[in-house]
Amino acid sequence: DSGAAEEIPAALTAEAEPLIELFGEETARCLFSKQWQQRDQGLAKVLQALGSAPPSRAGRVVPTLLKRLLADKSPAVYLSALKVMQSLSQLNDEQGKSLDLRSAMEAPLAAVVGKLSEVNSRVKNESSDVLDSLTQLSSVGCLAVTQQLFRLPKQPAWKVVLSRLEFAQSLMNKMELNAANGLTLDSFLPLVQAGLNSTNAETRTLAAEVVAALHKTFGPRGIDAVLKGVDSEATKKLVRDKVGGGVGGPPQAAAAPTAPAPPAQPAPTPKRGAAPAGAGARKPGAGGGGAGGAAPAASPSGRGGAGRGKPPAGGGKAAPPAAAGAPPADKQAGAEDPVEDAKQADDYRAKAEAGDVDAQYNLALCYEEGTGCEKNLEEAARWFAKAAEQGDADAQFSLGVCYHEGKGVVKDDARAIELWTRAAKQNNADAMFILGWGG
Repeated sequence: DSGAAEEIPAALTAEAEPLIELFGEETARCLFSKQWQQRDQGLAKVLQALGSAPPSRAGRVVPTLLKRLLADKSPAVYLSALKVMQSLSQLNDEQGKSLDLRSAMEAPLAAVVGKLSEVNSRVKNESSDVLDSLTQLSSVGCLAVTQQLFRLPKQPAWKVVLSRLEFAQSLMNKMELNAANGLTLDSFLPLVQAGLNSTNAETRTLAAEVVAALHKTFGPRGIDAVLKGVDSEATKKLVRDKVGGGVGGPPQAAAAPTAPAPPAQPAPTPKRGAAPAGAGARKPGAGGGGAGGAAPAASPSGRGGAGRGKPPAGGGKAAPPAAAGAPPADKQAGAEDPVEDAKQADDYRAKAEAGDVDAQYNLALCYEEGTGCEKNLEEAARWFAKAAEQGDADAQFSLGVCYHEGKGVVKDDARAIELWTRAAKQNNADAMFILGWGG
């Protein structure tokens, strides 16, 4: 028992007054308490009293309360507020009609949408479930939910974009894609472009799947607009592959199939060029060959065979360090430039430390090869791991190689297979080859 709730602060008296009139002073004091247990208890009292409270009045007062308590730091209080939100949305007015809560629920809906990317799985799942149920209720409806779903924060983290794409995809399977539901091509545009430009491979792949689903309903007329906002040519190819070609450019010719038999005792190596051909990490800025030496289809990381470096201001691919991949046209093979290599490595390091997954992968390669920095296999494995944690299939494969050969980490074949499997599930050609998943 947490005891009696403290008095309501004078600064909150005006906000508390409608709640006192509707639910009583004791309940209001609980709701404004500094103790989360009291706030949770107050919400339980509100939930119990909703059935007997004047519905129209509750529809005006309770959303303000929800705006406050859906932002509560306590997961227990948040989950209780979700129950109140759902219960309120199911009330009928004095004439037996559903309440119209579309405007009043704007802030509460925004708070719940924000929890879709929550680390706490219960908070995340129950938020998704409540939003899904609200799309079906005439008191709120799909349009009110999607208006908040597609309203992205500035520079959203990839987890935010991924979680919203997941919910949007689930809605596409249940609701009609039309303006009445807020599910139009234009409404999807900012979200799918943010997904396709994400540094996270899983996010890019899901965004491409959503675009493919949109194409089935809206046809090619608007998909070109999606691709105009996409930076990576490899990601554009990923979209075309999901759609089926003929969108945003000419259909891409399929690579000649190759299906070499996997070695009985696979012995991958981080360097490209060893068996299997192309297995292992690409060098910074170099093209990545697929299994058997054939160029794979668009890489699940959205880069395909293009370099990972950020394009220079004038456009085009970033110049790789001299020791990485094919030499620049103005240099002879083997003519390295240590100064430029060091500058490139420093650039990767700065971006990697800021969370850029491509830079993390490239920095790992620099440490692995000793390009632009002192060779350090432990550091190489550490940066591969950081990129792998962000869902990058190439990094997952390369980290698996590290574990298989005990380079920079303790040898662990079980861990290697786990990482290769994760990469293969994203259609990484090298991982699929090593696992013998077929060509």
